[in-house]
Amino acid sequence: MTPPSFVLQLPYPDSILSPNSPKRHWRLKQPAKEAARDEAFLKSSPFNSTFMGVPKLQITLTFFPPNNALRDLDNAFASMKSSIDGMCKGLGIDDSQIRRVTLEWGAVVKGGAVELELKQYGRK
Repeated sequence: MTPPSFVLQLPYPDSILSPNSPKRHWRLKQPAKEAARDEAFLKSSPFNSTFMGVPKLQITLTFFPPNNALRDLDNAFASMKSSIDGMCKGLGIDDSQIRRVTLEWGAVVKGGAVELELKQYGRK
């Protein structure tokens, strides 16, 4: 039996979600958090039973930035928290099942994007 895997394409995270954003007040960030969580939920919920019974998962995030501006990989990852929460809710899993995280930069793409790949980690 082939281990389950799942690839999700999401837009590049809104800059307000970055921990380094000057707009730190929750009231300013909340709409962007909700939009990111809702989009990931809607795109992942059709695959709800894919990871049923899989105790350990690994996630690979490949960031395709919208331009050549310098960015921190750890801040890009932190900006994805709401999207990862929405994906987990849509798939019916708990984010504590994610045991390995891999972060990568991809090529610059117009508008930016993030490719999120989720698959089984280790053996069952």
